[in-house]
Amino acid sequence: MQNSRIFSFGIAVVVMALAYGAVSRKIDRAPRDDAAFWLKKLDLKPGYDVIIAGDSRMNRGVAPEILSPALGGLTVTNFAFSGGAFEPLYFDALTNLAVPRKSTLILGVTPRSLTELASKTSGYVTWAKTTSPERANLSAMHSADLFFTPENPVLLIGRVVGHGPKYGQEMHEGGWLPGSRIPEDPKASLKEYAETFKKVKVSPKILHELAVQVKRWTLAGVNVVCIRPPTTADIVALEDNESGYSETEVKKAVVHAGGAWIDIPQDKYPTYDGNHLTKSGAIEFTKDLATALLSNGIEKSK
Repeated sequence: MQNSRIFSFGIAVVVMALAYGAVSRKIDRAPRDDAAFWLKKLDLKPGYDVIIAGDSRMNRGVAPEILSPALGGLTVTNFAFSGGAFEPLYFDALTNLAVPRKSTLILGVTPRSLTELASKTSGYVTWAKTTSPERANLSAMHSADLFFTPENPVLLIGRVVGHGPKYGQEMHEGGWLPGSRIPEDPKASLKEYAETFKKVKVSPKILHELAVQVKRWTLAGVNVVCIRPPTTADIVALEDNESGYSETEVKKAVVHAGGAWIDIPQDKYPTYDGNHLTKSGAIEFTKDLATALLSNGIEKSK
């Protein structure tokens, strides 16, 4: 009888633990893996033929594992960061990665990446400024560390009775981070972006600094190709009307500095939140990007 009670108690504990993990969404969240993904980008060594740069639209939207074979085996890495910005520390990191007369930088120039807000909250800077002890602690962190951290009971109850969307992402070896949302909603990002661009605008100073850096790279023998990463027509219209972003002016600045600009169709690929491409959309876009790069002078690996 006592053994039966112990067994029943053990089963109850397991069921409760699984339920807690599911409700708090901790079972499939491993902070060690998340940290390792970003820290690995910081440890990249020079030598890549193609380096993808920019913010989350590039991070989630360009797949090195698709781009590399489409370019005949050129080595490709995705060095874009969520919340990315074109600011001095990121410029330095790209300069260190690029090899003159070998590397091509593909810069995804979004309106947000040219704002003071992005420079102050840059995902790259956040990770780059972590200390060695902090990186060691992040790398050593286990899922259990997250599982046993306290939860706000109000939030837990809300997750049980609520029906909010569930976001997910996949961490790929080449630095690609495709995302997902269940359910998908092409309007989900509109409110956030509308609120953002009520407060911040594209900075002419940051655009000028980007153009100056493009000129430095091209003079050093590094190829620079810039694009406006694809999103949805609604987001593009909002950005064009509210952010102070002029694709014509950005293109002019890049080309005048010696870079190349490739026009990208903005409403061709599916998104999961109205801002970022779905995994299938990212794969389709990456294939089209490879075709455009080859048409603009990028040579396949020989």
